[in-house]
Amino acid sequence: MRPSLIVRAVLAAFALSVVGASAQTPSAQPSAIPAGKYDDLPLPDPRLTPGRVADSDIKDICFPGYDENQGYLDPGDVRETFNRYHIPAPLRLHRFVVDRLLPVSLGGASSLDNLWAIPLEAVRRKRAIEEALQQAVCSGIVPLAEAQHRMLADWRTAVTW
Repeated sequence: MRPSLIVRAVLAAFALSVVGASAQTPSAQPSAIPAGKYDDLPLPDPRLTPGRVADSDIKDICFPGYDENQGYLDPGDVRETFNRYHIPAPLRLHRFVVDRLLPVSLGGASSLDNLWAIPLEAVRRKRAIEEALQQAVCSGIVPLAEAQHRMLADWRTAVTW
């Protein structure tokens, strides 16, 4: 028997309150990033994608679900990004994804100057770095401005613990 919508909503709210409470504890340890080489992963072309900050308010960044509400990418911007990076149509669906250099979870914009075409095999590792860095910001370990700078300078080395 499947739980009712009310039970699922209560469980989800409880999970968010537990996660939110632990994320605000300064002594919380950031999540571990997967082991492996990162220096072999690509960086965006800095002329096309210098990155852009849209939000510098830690209260927004650390609010549960903030990044989920900001996640929409305009389809025209996605097409334009693939075109700017010279990714042919057959590879767009199976080998690349348009991503924000500075993720929404750290205040990144959804504008063209923050978008780039990243190979799918690099996305999982980039997401792990983004999550660890956001957790460090919301735990008070790393200031938001520093985390943003690290991601814009070289996302591959943004987490150093």
